[in-house]
Amino acid sequence: MVPISEEVYIYDDIMKIDPKYLPLPTFCFNPCSPFTLGVAKKTEGDWSHFMWMTAPGVFASQSWWFMTKSIDDYRNYTMKFIYNPSWTATQRKAILDSLLLDLAKPKWETRYDVLALLGHLVGLRWLQSKRFEICSDSADHIKHADNRYDLKDPDPSEVNAWMKFHRWSADNPNGYLVLARYFGRD
Repeated sequence: MVPISEEVYIYDDIMKIDPKYLPLPTFCFNPCSPFTLGVAKKTEGDWSHFMWMTAPGVFASQSWWFMTKSIDDYRNYTMKFIYNPSWTATQRKAILDSLLLDLAKPKWETRYDVLALLGHLVGLRWLQSKRFEICSDSADHIKHADNRYDLKDPDPSEVNAWMKFHRWSADNPNGYLVLARYFGRD
């Protein structure tokens, strides 16, 4: 399969992403938020949040709990959509089914791991709850399609670095590439 060329999308394009590419790992950053600026600075990366596009304009996202959010909630954000052309329809369905199972859990089971956030901020990565997650913990769903995924309790920048390390090339046809970027309100 020939890789898709990276494109800059406008809002309407995001609503028209072909479902055959879904779910899409998605990174985002809100340049107007002191919180996201702090996360990106602390993690020394460009991204402060990781989530999954599960349908055109719909995301599975860790907020105060793991929930479905609309593209409208991220309209002012910068976003990067990742695609792996080697994932089969069966693997994509396994990831999506796993995400949907997590979304169906009661809110109290998918609460945000505030303790982990504090641990990440002060450099104590072991400081976290084993019951709750931060946004980038949902990258574990990649394991349904890629057994190379081996990150434990990552931040968004670490997931991004892992995907860059496993970038698509002629020598690595099982790699990841950027499907599109979105630069906020248009």
